[in-house]
Amino acid sequence: MLGGEVLPLASDSPARRFPWRRSYLLSRLVLVVLSVVVPLTALQVVGLLRDKQAAEAEVHRNLEARVAIVAGRLEVVLGRAEQLLTFLASREELKAMSASRCVELLRGGADIGQPFNNVLLVDAEGQLVCAAAGAAVPVSFADREWFKQGMATDGFNLGRPVIGRLTGKQAAVLTLPVQSRLGTKVGMLTASIDLRQLAELLPRGDLPAQGTIAIVQSRAVFLARSPDPDLWIGRTVSQDVQDKRRKSPTGIIVATGADGIERTYATANLAKYDLSVWAGTPASLLYASSNHEIFWRAATVGLVTLLGLLAAFIGAHRLALPLHSMAATTRELAAGGLGMRADETLPGEFGEVAVEFNRLMNRQEDSAAQLRVSERRALRVSKLYEALSSMNQAIARGPEPQALFEEVCGICVRTRLAEVAWIGEVRGTTQGWVVAPVAWVGRGEGGTEGLLITLDADSQAQEGPISTALRLGRPTIANDLAGAEGGAGWHEFRRRHALSTLIVVPFMCDGAVVGVLGLGVGGGDIFDEPLVALLENMMHDITLALDSHKRKAARVALMDAEAANQAKTAFLSRMSHELRTPLNAILGFTQLLQLHSREALDETARQRLDNVFLAGTQLRALIDDVLDVSRIEAGQLSLQMMETGLQPLLDGVLRMSEPLAEKTGIALQAAYAHTPVLCVNTDPTRLRQVLLNLVSNGIKYSRPGGRVMLEVDQLDTQLQIRVIDHGIGMSQDQMAGLFQAFNRLGRENTPIEGTGIGLNLSRQLVELLGGTLTVASQENAGTQVTLRLPHGEGASGAVRIADLDPMRASGGLAPGSGPKGRVLYIEDNPVNAMLVEQLLGHWPEVQVVIASTGAQGLALAECLRPDLILLDMQLPDMTGLELLARLRARDSTGHLRVIALSASAMAADIEAARRAGAEAYWAKPMDFGEVLQGVAARLNG
Repeated sequence: MLGGEVLPLASDSPARRFPWRRSYLLSRLVLVVLSVVVPLTALQVVGLLRDKQAAEAEVHRNLEARVAIVAGRLEVVLGRAEQLLTFLASREELKAMSASRCVELLRGGADIGQPFNNVLLVDAEGQLVCAAAGAAVPVSFADREWFKQGMATDGFNLGRPVIGRLTGKQAAVLTLPVQSRLGTKVGMLTASIDLRQLAELLPRGDLPAQGTIAIVQSRAVFLARSPDPDLWIGRTVSQDVQDKRRKSPTGIIVATGADGIERTYATANLAKYDLSVWAGTPASLLYASSNHEIFWRAATVGLVTLLGLLAAFIGAHRLALPLHSMAATTRELAAGGLGMRADETLPGEFGEVAVEFNRLMNRQEDSAAQLRVSERRALRVSKLYEALSSMNQAIARGPEPQALFEEVCGICVRTRLAEVAWIGEVRGTTQGWVVAPVAWVGRGEGGTEGLLITLDADSQAQEGPISTALRLGRPTIANDLAGAEGGAGWHEFRRRHALSTLIVVPFMCDGAVVGVLGLGVGGGDIFDEPLVALLENMMHDITLALDSHKRKAARVALMDAEAANQAKTAFLSRMSHELRTPLNAILGFTQLLQLHSREALDETARQRLDNVFLAGTQLRALIDDVLDVSRIEAGQLSLQMMETGLQPLLDGVLRMSEPLAEKTGIALQAAYAHTPVLCVNTDPTRLRQVLLNLVSNGIKYSRPGGRVMLEVDQLDTQLQIRVIDHGIGMSQDQMAGLFQAFNRLGRENTPIEGTGIGLNLSRQLVELLGGTLTVASQENAGTQVTLRLPHGEGASGAVRIADLDPMRASGGLAPGSGPKGRVLYIEDNPVNAMLVEQLLGHWPEVQVVIASTGAQGLALAECLRPDLILLDMQLPDMTGLELLARLRARDSTGHLRVIALSASAMAADIEAARRAGAEAYWAKPMDFGEVLQGVAARLNG
């Protein structure tokens, strides 16, 4: 055939001279037709069978859907009854079996609608107490099966169908036991289900003739059936249906019902109520349409097959291809018409030659196409390797993630791996993923404008290349973007940049997908699966780069945190030193006045002097609060637990709180005055610190003219201390943030002073002391803080000021037999030096030598060889640690006893001094008792 024209055969053509060849070609053509038709017919048969199975599956799904709807309605109806019965069972009036109150409750709120016709309350003996409908005539249900089953269970129970004694109707009873407060069953609430009304609720709309809907109990008894409910309620499901349902794994069965009609049944269980819902359709009607369709389709396939064979037979006789048709085809091919093909309808061997010839040409064309594809693939792989190499070089430079993203996109476009390259940041949400572009390189206008994509991880409708890549965690290829799923913004982006193919490469950080690299090309260029392995290398390279950057950032953050912690420690140490130094002089000289001038003062002056001392002690405790917070956070707070008399400690707390109370017009009440002498095992300093904070809060937040009361109660194994005020109190919202550090609960703008740290620190200290601290408060009514601590073993009084006498501190030695020796005090502050000199000067045989610098102290130590060295740790020319190292390095001073006496009270400073050789570390402000006892012990030793 040339130009669509078939040339006629010549009179002396081979077909006329050799007719047997024509028959030969006809038989072969028929065989060819049959070889094509028979498989097609087989495929059609397989397809028909599958269509039949699909039709049956659709029918089954419809039945199951109908059953599910009925089951849902039934569950709602029964659930409504459950809610009512549960509510009624919780009422105390019903638990008391009060008939009058029962009638009011049931008739006032027990209407739950169809199919329920009555709600009853029955006592434990089965006697009717009251009913929502009808008169409460004496009726006993003790003999009823539903009553026995209901009383035997703790929850809901649905009985078998019965004739109601009050209503006279067929009913099933839903029961719930009523329990007293002690858990004893005192009666039962029942909801009577009118089975006739229940049957009327069953939908009949789309059921075919002789179709059924039924509700069946597990014992195969009908509760309701539509149609003809009256005939079926209480009857048993046929044995054939029961047997087949037990054996069916899907719940779909074909069986003969009790009425003799074969139906297809679908069932759904309501296990909670021991029920199942059945929907049945006559099998003859159910599959009639599908069988009819299959029959006609099979007939059509057979007819088409016969017509095809007939056409082949007639065509084989009438068609005759001339020999020059093959020659013409060959000439066209030689002239460059590569698309030319021989006419395969030629008869006999010529047709076979044409077929083989065309196959040859097709294979040649396929080979040429595969060669072109291979060349394109090789070029793509080359570009990919080039991109990987450039990317590794970029990663080696360690850029920030944003710079890396932009460089990766640029590399992919520069190496012509893609025409458009972009990177999107992936953020997980409750709805799925959000992909927000952060870098873009490529042709076109607008960049990634409109490319913000929200993907629902569970939605099949959005299963595009991006969603697939995120779900699988590996590169995904889409060679047909026009048909890919996605939103309007995505398709606008595709059209704007003329993209036909896209590959999405996800990358991770810390094991989670954090972004995707999109590579797009147009013009029909495609990616294929062999490239995925290479693209996974790209994915791993980006992942490694991000992980490396994150580890580097974490190291920098850790270093910054350590530096900040060191700076905080240095600041706290410096602050502590600067505040403790003047406070040491205040407390020290106050104690000297208390020790040696006490008798010369009247009672008022002595009390004022004591208040100065106690106030200075509290100021020292407040300074320690700041350090305590840091120590508690670091787990370094140490406690000095001892047996402590509680009453003297509380007296001191109230005495120290009196100035603030007098200033604000608040009365302080010691409600423990007549309490027996109590002892508590605690750290007295920390306990005093907590109580001062609690009393101070009570004073500050009380109204003028109010009072703050301290109460003490002795429990079995604990002592209970309560601080009570009748002030402004706190709301529930304020109580929720009560123990948050630095949270003043909205009172930071009021005239009341505070930092918001006291109560938080107090609770932590109490817990460290082995106790508990709780707060109860009511707005505008006041606050009560309760502190509980373990008992001590015996009574103990507080340390008195008079106990600080130097003679008593030295072990009770008489003046003539006091400690002897030379003490070298290395201190640059003259006030502190004078304080120690006057304190130890009451021992006549103790010589105190003062050195104001480290160099002077080192020289005096080597010259005098003192019995004891008191060393300040902050000297003008060197630190105390440096001086200790020099003393220990010399043979002449290496054995000398050294005690650090410094305003630096950080735990690290104390530990450093001990490691350097100090026997002890006394923090300023000095505790005279500790100093005098320590000096005496070492000089006498």
